[in-house]
Amino acid sequence: MTMRAKSNFLVAATMLAVVLLLSSCSEKDGPRSDDSPKPQRAASLCGGLLGEKGAQSLEELTGRKHFTGLSGYSPDAAAEGLKKQLEEKWKPRDPQEHLESGEMLSWGPFNLCTPSVREGGVAKGFISLDVSWSNSSTIDELRKSRESSAAEKDDSRADFQAFSIGPDVYAELKESGFYLYFECAVPGASPEQEENLPLMARLSDQWTDKKERATPVRYSRILMPAARATAKALGCTNAPDLPVDATPKPSA
Repeated sequence: MTMRAKSNFLVAATMLAVVLLLSSCSEKDGPRSDDSPKPQRAASLCGGLLGEKGAQSLEELTGRKHFTGLSGYSPDAAAEGLKKQLEEKWKPRDPQEHLESGEMLSWGPFNLCTPSVREGGVAKGFISLDVSWSNSSTIDELRKSRESSAAEKDDSRADFQAFSIGPDVYAELKESGFYLYFECAVPGASPEQEENLPLMARLSDQWTDKKERATPVRYSRILMPAARATAKALGCTNAPDLPVDATPKPSA
């Protein structure tokens, strides 16, 4: 299976899991108003994870004021899981060797928050925020892979756009949502690990009637607070700059 095929499989599997979770919460034994999660404003979702800017952008993106929020892992719990994955599975390797092999290094993901809206007990749309280790050894390797695909005029990436957000964040806009990548050196990691730990934060957009409002700025402001909270919990010793207000700039 190619790296792209594995990446698509991971996205599809995550989306299926979220759909099943939303369905089980809303349809098991029929809609029940007495124990259904109560709608709330975006700023209150998942323990206030989105912050003021993220909450505002979520409301602008979806055209909604109230949401049912499913909380997943807390940033602290996700960080512990990410560290455990490193201890169990991470192995240093030459970046070029990894690039040529097409193998995948991604583990997880850990879902942090899933804002959704239900009508008649049925989920009508949702946004899923999750974090995982990237499927590339380094940010430079990821960029190189994308540039190679563009040079080959790979039609399967026709919906793909690349951005930079500040000095430390590489971002991608795809049909399925928005992705942030940044390096995180974990305290106590081996010297080989410290320079090869790209973290990926992903916003998977399965909302209805929102395409005209789905801008990179709004996506970034929704997702960046989750990335920052996870980086803080991990204690990234390289102190990546993860700006909430910065405008994503198209990569050359």
